[in-house]
Amino acid sequence: RGWVIPSLLKILKENKHHEYPQEIFDIGTIFKKNPSTETNVEENIIVAAAICHKTANYTEIRQVLDSLLNALNIEYKVLEDEHPSLIQGRAAKIVVNNKKVAYLGELNPAVISNWKIGMPVSVFELNLTVLFGCIKEPKKLN
Repeated sequence: RGWVIPSLLKILKENKHHEYPQEIFDIGTIFKKNPSTETNVEENIIVAAAICHKTANYTEIRQVLDSLLNALNIEYKVLEDEHPSLIQGRAAKIVVNNKKVAYLGELNPAVISNWKIGMPVSVFELNLTVLFGCIKEPKKLN
């Protein structure tokens, strides 16, 4: 798989009959083409989370990700970003040592409709492989 969020959306779709809010996460490996590696494939460990209920929003998922990164004592920046699956203006990326380690936001209503979920969903996907690589590097001064 190339990203983890679709796995979470599948779970939300299959569990619409359970009560809300639904807050789930998954940790797994993703694979991307990378011609600079010996196998032409790059592997990354990802943790992703989704919150689904009538008022799920950017702030709520951001608080979850902020709590996780603060618990790990990681300095980071949150920058507005765009992602085709997220609502414009309600999406951001997380940067550590000038490297993008995560994205987060509210799912676009079209995506929610395509998955037949029927409720707002906010999500994040954090690349642990890149994050841990950033932690090992000395911090860059701005």
